[in-house]
Amino acid sequence: MAVLLLGCVLLAPGCRRGSDGPVVLMETARREDMVVLVRASGEIRAAESNKVYPQIKGGATIEFIVPEGERVTNSQVVARFGAEEVEKQIRTLESRLIEQENRLDAAQTALEVEKMDNIKNLKAAEQAVTAAGMKLKKYREGDAPLEERKARLQVETTARELTMKETRVKDIEGLLEEGFVTQDQVEEERIALERAKVAHETAKVEETLNERYTLPLRETEVVNTLESAQTDLEKARKNGAVRLRQKEQDVESARRSLENTTEELEDAREELTACVVSAPTDGIVTYGDPSRSWRRSEIQVGARISRGQVLMTIPDMSGMVAAVNVSEADIHRVGLGQEAIVRSEALADVVMRGKVTKVAEVANSGGWLGVDVKEFQVEILLDDGSDLKPGFSCRAEIEAVRVTNGLTLPLQSIFREEEELVVYRSTKGRVERVVIRVGETSDTRAQILEGVSEGDTVMLVAPEA
Repeated sequence: MAVLLLGCVLLAPGCRRGSDGPVVLMETARREDMVVLVRASGEIRAAESNKVYPQIKGGATIEFIVPEGERVTNSQVVARFGAEEVEKQIRTLESRLIEQENRLDAAQTALEVEKMDNIKNLKAAEQAVTAAGMKLKKYREGDAPLEERKARLQVETTARELTMKETRVKDIEGLLEEGFVTQDQVEEERIALERAKVAHETAKVEETLNERYTLPLRETEVVNTLESAQTDLEKARKNGAVRLRQKEQDVESARRSLENTTEELEDAREELTACVVSAPTDGIVTYGDPSRSWRRSEIQVGARISRGQVLMTIPDMSGMVAAVNVSEADIHRVGLGQEAIVRSEALADVVMRGKVTKVAEVANSGGWLGVDVKEFQVEILLDDGSDLKPGFSCRAEIEAVRVTNGLTLPLQSIFREEEELVVYRSTKGRVERVVIRVGETSDTRAQILEGVSEGDTVMLVAPEA
């Protein structure tokens, strides 16, 4: 709260002569409209600035860039980067793409051939199973019963022949006694009987061997053939599935490689396109980021620039703002939508009006008044900034508070004594100390909430002075 001690050597309105002769400066409390202004300084900026970032993936060398400060139009080429490495990469990827297309075609053909081979192998294995099954059925229903009947018939036949031979021998022996046949004829019949016995025994042995060994062995062979065919069928299915999956994996691997190379080629072509930079809007070129002006010298032909680095800034001149710095003592008074008056040193006679559109939540890293004073940036959107250019210095007066018909006193009449604010009221030649409560304050006056009334006269100089 400002305290001002004034002396007066001439008698004038607001001045009174004391009893001992000195002139005392006085002021009367009155009601009036009071405006609280927050003053700040800063610079003019474009409301919207288009920062141009290189879209290249890695670093690139600047081969061409328009001069700083030049006015450009939308879509105009403003910079170009060296593209030799990208062009070489594109040629390599195009060759690789052809190879991988051929690889994919070969893998797809091998897959189709494998499918056909699997079908053929499965059919052959299924036919072998069917044939083995039919042979087993034929053996069990035909060959085995037939062999059994043959063996049994052979036994029966040899048994009849043996009986007949035995009867023949008995008959011929009777004829020998009667003298109708010779001894040689009898011996022949006896030999034939022995042969019949041997044939009958052989038939019975063969029947037994056939029943116990031959038929079971033959059935086992046929069964084994069927089981082997079934095993071969299962193996054909599994082997075919494994080979088919391998061929499918080969196709998928070739397809993924082709897709990856295609994406790399598209990225490289985009990279080549990104080597030519066009202006996103009409405006004036400023190298780098205006908020980091110390890096502007890095932007020049032959310099290396990386992705994410601001190549240039092209402000949109259709809307301008005053970016001013408000001290921490006053920032609590500033809010969005408040009206302001802005003056630029470059246009001394021009008064511009605007409204506060942005109030920083965090103090600037450094202040205009020194390292110990914190300042907050405030942006004021100007109603008309057609004659302005980015970078012009400016001063702003923000209408923070408007008090309507408030009771006010000059700041010079208010004194701080310990923890109290007081005025010295003069009533009928008598001076009394009055504690007051102050509301809003401007540069020269303060709103009085309690302690004095309209029309009260107060001293501008403390009595002891």
